[in-house]
Amino acid sequence: MKTKKLILFSIPFFIFLLSYYLSHYGLLKRMDNFLYDFPFRWRTAPFVENVTLVGITQESLEKLGKFPWPRSIYARLIDKLQAYGAKTIVFDIFYPVPSQDRQEDEIFSQKIKESDNILLPVFAPGGLKKENNRMGIYFVRKITHNLSLLEKNAVGVGHINCVLDEDGVLRRQPLFISDQKSLFPYLPLATYLYVKGEKIAKIRKGCIELTNKESIPLDYQNHFLIPYYSNFPLSIFSFHEVLEGKVPQYYFKDRVVIIGQVTEGLPNADTLNTPVGRRFGVIVLTNTLISLLNKDFLRVVPLCPYFLFSIFCVYVNFLIFLSLRKIYSSIFALFSSLFFLFFLNVHFFLYHSLVFSFTPVSFSVFLVFWYANYLNYRKIYLLLTWRETQLRTVEEVSQVTREVGGFELMRSVVETLGKSFQDAICILREGNMERKRLPILSRYVPSGRGGKEIIKFDGEKVQEVLKGRKEMEEGEVKIGEKKWNYLIFPLKIGSELVGTLSLYRESRRPFNPEERRLFLTLIPQITVALKNLQLYRDTRRLFLESIQALTAAIDAKDPYTEGHSQRVTWLALEIARVMGLSEESLERLRLAALLHDIGKIGIEEKILRKAGNLSKKEYEVIKKHPMVGAQIILPIRELKDIMPAIQYHHERWDGKGYPKGLKGEEIPLFARIIAVADAFDAMTSDRPYRKAKNPIEAAREIIKNSGTQFDPRVVEAFEKVILKKWKISQV
Repeated sequence: MKTKKLILFSIPFFIFLLSYYLSHYGLLKRMDNFLYDFPFRWRTAPFVENVTLVGITQESLEKLGKFPWPRSIYARLIDKLQAYGAKTIVFDIFYPVPSQDRQEDEIFSQKIKESDNILLPVFAPGGLKKENNRMGIYFVRKITHNLSLLEKNAVGVGHINCVLDEDGVLRRQPLFISDQKSLFPYLPLATYLYVKGEKIAKIRKGCIELTNKESIPLDYQNHFLIPYYSNFPLSIFSFHEVLEGKVPQYYFKDRVVIIGQVTEGLPNADTLNTPVGRRFGVIVLTNTLISLLNKDFLRVVPLCPYFLFSIFCVYVNFLIFLSLRKIYSSIFALFSSLFFLFFLNVHFFLYHSLVFSFTPVSFSVFLVFWYANYLNYRKIYLLLTWRETQLRTVEEVSQVTREVGGFELMRSVVETLGKSFQDAICILREGNMERKRLPILSRYVPSGRGGKEIIKFDGEKVQEVLKGRKEMEEGEVKIGEKKWNYLIFPLKIGSELVGTLSLYRESRRPFNPEERRLFLTLIPQITVALKNLQLYRDTRRLFLESIQALTAAIDAKDPYTEGHSQRVTWLALEIARVMGLSEESLERLRLAALLHDIGKIGIEEKILRKAGNLSKKEYEVIKKHPMVGAQIILPIRELKDIMPAIQYHHERWDGKGYPKGLKGEEIPLFARIIAVADAFDAMTSDRPYRKAKNPIEAAREIIKNSGTQFDPRVVEAFEKVILKKWKISQV
């Protein structure tokens, strides 16, 4: 039972693990991405004073001519920016091949050298594959560089590759690529390190440590989460306006200036899908640099706290759902919980820059809602089923205890109890405090259970309970190889011990409070029923003893027939058993056989004791004893049903008997059985006028008269009885 509860209670944990897996690698990935992107709509940019973006716009193309431009134009731009006091210049433009005019490259290279603050990009043409990610470093076969003439004069280089998610959206950026020879940081990171004069101390799981003890947070795959802003924080100054001196110096002095393409149709111009819409690559790069310089990072909640908090939320909701019985309350609690988690997710994202994966926990709460409601409805169903079982058990026990009966009654009660308590072993004993041993009145032992060992234990345990004068004993015991829970209850009326009732069930199914209450509810009824049975048996015994005394008095009138009624009763019952009569029928037959000659009580003793043959008149008097017997028992209500057996036990199968001349099936069955038993005992007993026949001769006579004097079916049963009794193989 404990194992079952543990399994049921651990299911929400596995639901969360499944949800976590699906949200990262399966069906819920799209939902997880949507919920990740949603808060960016409200994320506003800080005021930026350290970065400026110079873009190659459509107006610049119209002013400066068709792209690509001569590289001397970039040299002029560098002169202008240096004159304005730019701190660092970053080019998001590639120059991989020489110009037609080599002098152009020389001029550009010289300006890069003179400036001594310019960073250039590198690029892995084969793209970045996730399987090549090692602690956030993507290993590639080839990296494309700018002209060596230009790159050797730059103060640094950085890669501009990106890795899109499955839905084609750029959310996280790999910060390093490597060709096995050199390590290239992402261009904004290279710029940040140059501007701050820092170096990378160590790349760890979840962060990059710098030499100044600061760190840059990464996600679980060691990617940098790009902190997009719903509104881009910078104005884009056109390339030609800067060359013409139309932009104030303020926007460049002591700033990082990024130069890139911000118009469609140019070579290598890239536009990317982001959580805040489509953005040019140089804008994404600028966005990343702004977040680095302002230390505006997105941090993922560490796995351990995330798992603990998520599982806590799942189990709290699970317990809430379990405690609610109405479906409307559960639905309200579900939506309240989802709204709270969503609000919490947005709040932490916007105000604490914490990324909390909302999908696994919310989907888990949703699944736990259905699971908890299933358990609630299952509990209600089991409770209703148990209530129904209780009512049925109480009704059945009440019904049988209202009846007056013997062993069959109590066996029915015990069997009903055993089945109602999930096939428990049920033992009913009777007795009183004076008796050392309480005999088993009835028991119910389902097939395959250790009945003998439990019965032996029960006999010893009952004595302990009675000696301790306990009202009830409950416990657990190991019997054989199994552990059993047991309930033992002494059945008492006042101080009188009527008996004991015991229930045994395997420990994996202990008795619950509902079952104990049912057991205690039924105890009074069973106690009364058992007491009634004992009173009934005492009354029955007194009744039978009275009848036996009466028949003994009748038999005593004639010394030759002493014990006749008992012998007839025994033989009649044996014949009836062979014929398959029920126990109830046997009891009625017993009374009929004992009283079959009660009518002789009204016949004069001189006729009964006459040594010679009876006269016709005397025989007519003898023939009246069946009718007299019937008249004697007629007023006794308990014996009215056996009156026909007494009245017609001298009828013959062929209709030549007395007193009514009935024939065949008209004669009651009890009367036909008693007729055979009476005739056999009469022939095997001494009479004043003749000696007794031996059993073989008497049996032959009975068989000879089968079909004439006696019922053939009764005679056939009689044959089996005498074959068994006297071991006679042939009559």
